[in-house]
Parts: sequence; C-alpha cells; structure tokens
Amino acid sequence: MLVDVTTDARMDVVSSHGYAWGYIEAVCLFVISLVFVLFYDKIGITMGAAMAVAFFPQCSLVASGDAAASSEIPADALCGNA
Repeated sequence: MLVDVTTDARMDVVSSHGYAWGYIEAVCLFVISLVFVLFYDKIGITMGAAMAVAFFPQCSLVASGDAAASSEIPADALCGNA
C-alpha cells in the first residue's frame, strides 16, 4: 500500500511519519481517556459514563445518533443518567 502513495526514495520518510503520527494519536487519546476517568466528578458525569467514553470508542457514535452503535451502549450512560 505504501508504494501507491510515495516513491521508492521517500518510502522510509513516509513510513516513519505515518508511524510517528499514529503514536502521537494514541498518546493523545490515552491522555483524554485519563482526564475522563480521573476527573469524571469535576466534568459532571458518572464513573460509568467516564469509563464508557474512555474505553469504548463507539460511544462517540452513540452520541451522534448512529443506529448501529446505539444498540450496544445506551445514550443515557454517556449523559450521566444511568
């Protein structure tokens, strides 16, 4: 797949940048998850909702109204009403 987006001369650079941006994204998501779990009471949500947001990425789909994901996690769990 990488050969479809770059030349042989730039293969290492493009691969390294992709790896680095993926790592940065993972760290950012981890920090956001920690904020939700550690400061759930200051944010105004329940611990269950904080865990759902931190550990189940499909929760954002529930909040947006995606029908496929909404059957898995009740929307009330995200709002702190569970």
